Amino acid sequence: MVRLFTFSNPTVFALLSGIFRVRNDGASTKQFPMLPDLTPELHFQTARSGGPGGQNVNKTETKVEVRFKIAASALLSAEQKIRLQQKLAKQLTGEGELVLTSQEFRTQKQNKEAVVKKLHDLLDRTLRVPKKRVSTLPTVASVNERLNAKKLVSEKKSTRKLPRDADTDG
Repeated sequence: MVRLFTFSNPTVFALLSGIFRVRNDGASTKQFPMLPDLTPELHFQTARSGGPGGQNVNKTETKVEVRFKIAASALLSAEQKIRLQQKLAKQLTGEGELVLTSQEFRTQKQNKEAVVKKLHDLLDRTLRVPKKRVSTLPTVASVNERLNAKKLVSEKKSTRKLPRDADTDG
């Protein structure tokens, strides 16, 4: 029997379904426009996995490797390509390809979905530009609080001094 649920709150639906990513990282950031579907430009390759699967590991190719050529992408803008190449320079091959693998699951399909999700998350994180901090002046209350704290420390230290006698100056 199949049960269908309807949710009036989209956040609850997103959390329960796991289809949509709900991001609440607290940082306000400038986003590039949503990433296009990059699957036509991805090249997949399979191999035998060292992950879970028991004896099945020796027979089937469940490890999935994805290759994505950033410079040759027709779906990314020039600005996005430059940012990706700068930020991911250490992860790119000599030919400028980004290579990611997944061998977490027993099936090739699950590993393929995992590696595509890993790629999209990496690209999404890399393309996010943090918002510049705007410097502000300290508030009057914080300046007064700092000065009062300095005055208290000064008074505390002044009580430690030996009193000077006016008679013994000379």
